Amino acid sequence: MLVLEYMGPTARFILALSVAVTALGSGSLLWPRLTDQPRPKFLQDVHDLVLRTSVGQNAADVLGVSDETNIVLRDRQVLAEDGMVVIIATVDSKTGKLVQNPDIISRGFV
Repeated sequence: MLVLEYMGPTARFILALSVAVTALGSGSLLWPRLTDQPRPKFLQDVHDLVLRTSVGQNAADVLGVSDETNIVLRDRQVLAEDGMVVIIATVDSKTGKLVQNPDIISRGFV
């Protein structure tokens, strides 16, 4: 690799460490999809560490390997902090007028 030729030993070490950490983190998240065996202790420790970070949580969500309970709890925390409002309106497609009064649903705040 041409780039590695210009890197000093410290930069190479940091790059190798970054690659190793990324591989371990990804492996810890994907383990259940790769085998039906329980994670080895060291990989479980890496898995727990990865999921303590927002990047790790997002990666787990994207890979579809998140613990469903954790996703629900995290969504509830987000709703508690930010909240949401949904307005449901039934509109006549021909006239464009409301068929009935709209329903307003709010979650996460009063």
